[in-house]
Amino acid sequence: AVTVSTLAFHFNREDENEDFKMQYYSFASKISESFQQQIDTMVFNAMTMSSMITSHRMNSPWPNVTLEDFQVLTTGNRLVSHLLAVSFSPLVTQETKLSWENYAVQEAKNRANAPRLTNRSSAHARVVADGIYKIEQDEWEEDGLIRFVDDDEASPSDFYLPIWQIAPMKGNEAAVMFNQRSNSKYKYAIDTMIERKCVVLSDISYMEPDFRHHGSSNGHEDGHFHEPISSLFYPISSDFSTSGGGILGAISFWFSWESTLTSTVPDNVEGLCLVVETPTGQQFTFRTAESGVVFEGIGDLHESRYDQMEVTATYIWCHPDDSSENDDHDHSHDPNVRGECKQPFDSGYKLKIYPTSAYNSTYLTKGPVTTAAFAALIFLFTTVTFLTYDCLVERRQTTVMKSAARSDRILHSLYPKFIRDRLYKNSEKEEEECMGEHTLANLFQSATVRLRNHLSVPKENSGGELATLIHPSPPIADLFTDTTVLVANIAGFTAWSSEREPTQVF
Repeated sequence: AVTVSTLAFHFNREDENEDFKMQYYSFASKISESFQQQIDTMVFNAMTMSSMITSHRMNSPWPNVTLEDFQVLTTGNRLVSHLLAVSFSPLVTQETKLSWENYAVQEAKNRANAPRLTNRSSAHARVVADGIYKIEQDEWEEDGLIRFVDDDEASPSDFYLPIWQIAPMKGNEAAVMFNQRSNSKYKYAIDTMIERKCVVLSDISYMEPDFRHHGSSNGHEDGHFHEPISSLFYPISSDFSTSGGGILGAISFWFSWESTLTSTVPDNVEGLCLVVETPTGQQFTFRTAESGVVFEGIGDLHESRYDQMEVTATYIWCHPDDSSENDDHDHSHDPNVRGECKQPFDSGYKLKIYPTSAYNSTYLTKGPVTTAAFAALIFLFTTVTFLTYDCLVERRQTTVMKSAARSDRILHSLYPKFIRDRLYKNSEKEEEECMGEHTLANLFQSATVRLRNHLSVPKENSGGELATLIHPSPPIADLFTDTTVLVANIAGFTAWSSEREPTQVF
C-alpha cells in the first residue's frame, strides 16, 4: 500500500511539474519575443522622429533647429511605447555653444505655453537664459541637495548634448538645457551612439532627478526613490545617405522598466522573476504581479533553485539597411520584420527570466495527495476484507475439524477397527462417484435437474409408495452361509453388573 501510494503521488506530481515547465517556457518565450519587439517599436519610433528632424534641418542652420508641434508629434510615440518623456538634443560644440544659447533664449520667449523657460519659479530655479548646465551631484541615488551649475568644462574638441525640446513639457521645463553627456551614466551610451552611429540604451538609473523640484533633496518630496528608468538614444544624421552622414544630435526616449516590461508580459501571469542586465553589469530584478510588473530591488534576486530554468533574451538591433538585399518589399518601418543582419549590433542588454516558488505553487494541487490517499484506502479496505475472510474460513475449518474429530471418536467407540476401515473406504468411494457426476455437461444443467438426478431413486410398486433410498451404500456386514447363532443367558449377571462400574463389567 505504501509503495503504490508513493508511486501514485510521484507520477501525479511529475505530471504537474511537467505542466508547470511547459507553461513557464511558453510564457518565457512569449516574453522574450515581446521584449525584442517592444524595444524595436521604440527604436523605429525614434527613427521616425530622427528622420523628421533631419528633413527639417535642411532648411535651418544647425544646431539652431526647433521642431514645430513637438508636443503633438510625440504624443503617439509616448502612448504606444509607454514612455515617460521624449526629448530632442542637438550636438553643440564649443564653437557653436554661444550662438546656440542665444538662439535658445530667443526661441524660448516665443513659447507662450512654457513660461518657466524664461521666468524663475524659485531662487534655485534655472531658466534658458542661464545656458547649458549640469548637475553637480552626479550620484543621484544618494540623499543630498541637487545643485544645477553651468557646464563650461568641455574642451575645444569636446561637445555638449543639451535637452532642447521635451514632451511632455509641463513639469519638465527645468530639463531644458541640461547636458545629458555630463552624466556619467549617459556619457558612455552617447559616445557609443556617436562612434557607431546606431541606437544605444543607457544604463539604468535607479533614481532620476525630478526637474520639477529645484534644489530639493533627492528630487522627491517624500524622500522615496523613483522606479528604474533608462533612456534610448537614437542619432540624428545630417542627411539620408547610406553612410548616414555626420551625427548632429539625438532623440531620447525616457522609459520606465516597469511599464515596458508590463507591456511584454501576457495577462494573468504572476510570479515570474525578470532580471534586467545592462552592458556595464548593472542588474535589476522585477516580478510579475496581478497589477503588472513591479520592481523588486537592485541585483539579481532570483531563486538559485531555478538556475537551470533560465531563459535569456538579448536585445540585438538591426538597422533596416542591413536587412536582406533579396527582399523586394520595404519593411523599414515594420518592427516585426527584422531580416538577416549583416552587421547586427548587440546592445548588451539582457532580460533573464526565471520562475519562482510562488509561480510553481500555482501548478501544485492536492490531486497527488488525494490519489495517494485513495489508493491507500483501497489497499487498506482490501487487506481488512481479506483478513476478515481468512479469519472466518479458519474458524469454519476449525469447527469442521472438531466435528470430524468428534465423529471419529464416536466411530472408534462403536465399531471395531475392521468395520471403521470399511466405512472409511465406502465413504471415499462415494466421494469419487460424486466428483464424477460434475462433468462438463452437468455444469450446464439447471440446478433443478442436477438436484433431481442426485435424488433419483427406484420406484416400488407395492403399496404405491416411493422408497427413499438415496445412494444406498453397500452393506458393511459379512455374509456367512453356514452360521450357528447361540443365544445364552448368564445367570446372576444382571445383579452382579449392577453393583460394579462399567469399566469393571467390560
